[in-house]
Amino acid sequence: MTKEEIEFAKLFTKCKSEGTSSINVCYHPKCNKKSINSHILQKNGILSSIALDKHLWGFEIDTFKTPQFQFKRIGINKGSSLI
Repeated sequence: MTKEEIEFAKLFTKCKSEGTSSINVCYHPKCNKKSINSHILQKNGILSSIALDKHLWGFEIDTFKTPQFQFKRIGINKGSSLI
């Protein structure tokens, strides 16, 4: 990796970390409690029906690897969830 690519990777990682840690409130319009791993799709609904051995394939960005964009096998609890 070049020096510029390393600096970009560090900046991307820092921004992602700060962005996810700043999510404090549930996205439901009638809820003001702290967000706790909210799922975009129902874990016991659609996710469990497409999961194999309680795992899904998720898209991952890792700016320190080549290629930077890749698919990774992840547990159903992390699949399609917001912080």
